[in-house]
Amino acid sequence: MARPTRIAALLCSLLALIAPERLAGNCTLPPAPSVDRQYDFGLVRQGEKVSHTFSVPGDPAVPVLIARVDLTQADMTARFDPRVPAGGSASVTITWNTARVTGPVEGQAVVRWADKARSPLTLTLRGRVRPIIEILPLPAVFFSVYRDELVEQTVTIRNYDDAPVHITRMESAGEHFTARLRAVRPGQEYQLSVAVPSGGAPGRYLESLVLHTDHPIRPRVRIAVNVLIKRDIHANPDEVDFGDVSVDELRRSPSLTDLLTQTILVKRREGPFEIRSVRSDVAALRIVKSPDGPSQIFRLDVMLDPARLERSTLGGSIRLATSDPAFPEITVPVRGVLR
Repeated sequence: MARPTRIAALLCSLLALIAPERLAGNCTLPPAPSVDRQYDFGLVRQGEKVSHTFSVPGDPAVPVLIARVDLTQADMTARFDPRVPAGGSASVTITWNTARVTGPVEGQAVVRWADKARSPLTLTLRGRVRPIIEILPLPAVFFSVYRDELVEQTVTIRNYDDAPVHITRMESAGEHFTARLRAVRPGQEYQLSVAVPSGGAPGRYLESLVLHTDHPIRPRVRIAVNVLIKRDIHANPDEVDFGDVSVDELRRSPSLTDLLTQTILVKRREGPFEIRSVRSDVAALRIVKSPDGPSQIFRLDVMLDPARLERSTLGGSIRLATSDPAFPEITVPVRGVLR
């Protein structure tokens, strides 16, 4: 059946070249075969290899050649015969080693032809990879505390492998938390309690905890520990970052300043206070404070003034004078680039 189809395709191509006015109604090519460009492998366990063979059609009239297959994921491989006969198709097998990915995943294989006039064909492999060792609810803990508070959070470490996994030791990368581990079901499930002790210096700390295991694929499990120790009066966020701003665009469209406005909330832990003055050494800023009288929370809207913009790197601060004798001044750094 393939030979008549190829002959018909060649005759149609020849007729299109020498007598295109006679082509309509006299030559009908078979429809191009559909291509299954996506494959969902469902749920697999981390470390499993998933594989799927796609059928990629060539040209109905002439042989074609696959130049290469580009892959978007490092642990994907492709196997194929580059020669595709006329009227035939190529089998492209994509294999993905899932040892280094977890959660919903997706990878592409882009088939590129030796004939650059032919459009590349993208094949997609997707699915969900369940980790061998999972941290629930998240592989991170977040703390926002005052310096005299003791706060603790607990995460669960669960092993989905057939063999037991033991946590051999813990390694802390940080000084603003403590951690203790308890085996719920040894080799299968553990509970990790992370605490921020009282008395720490105010500031934001990005730290981590590494669990060392005896599993060959997951010998190290990292848990991020994010700690914010607040003063009794503090600004949230604790800095203003405008990013990269086009001066010309802002001058042409001053309304864009609304989109770039940064909002800061200045809070006191207990009771009202006053912000007596707002000053900044960044000339391009305009700052609006509300409310005017005493309050437990103030709002500062920080804007760029188009009339005072110059190409430069923004580097400076906003200084707030308060009525609190323990915290008479609050400083908020300002960053950005005006280009």
